[in-house]
Amino acid sequence: MQSMQCWNCLLKHLAAALSYGKEVLAGHGRGNELDHRPDLLGEIVNAEHHAKLLDQSFFRLLNEYRQNLQTNQAIPGINDIEYLRGLYGKAEELSSKPLLMATIDPAYRPIPPKERNCRCRQRPETADELK
Repeated sequence: MQSMQCWNCLLKHLAAALSYGKEVLAGHGRGNELDHRPDLLGEIVNAEHHAKLLDQSFFRLLNEYRQNLQTNQAIPGINDIEYLRGLYGKAEELSSKPLLMATIDPAYRPIPPKERNCRCRQRPETADELK
């Protein structure tokens, strides 16, 4: 089983959302052949799934941002992109801090590192490790 308690995966989804947001700003939005609005929202939702298990305050910020974006038909403005960029920075900051176990609901406590099986863990160094 793969762990959703992964800051690197959350950062990956936020980076993808930033990229899709800029594509929508550049004209790849509603009414165009290539509409990246669903991609933008999907990446934010994926980041929310990780955030819910990592940091409830950050999850609420991300969830509120997505809901506001959806209210605006997923058409971001430059301020939305900058806010998303700020969320990325905040997630980076949070990812470098140790988790305080006492502040996390027991149902959502992180999986110990040795039990984690996240796709973003360190790359294998040899071909044998790929098996």
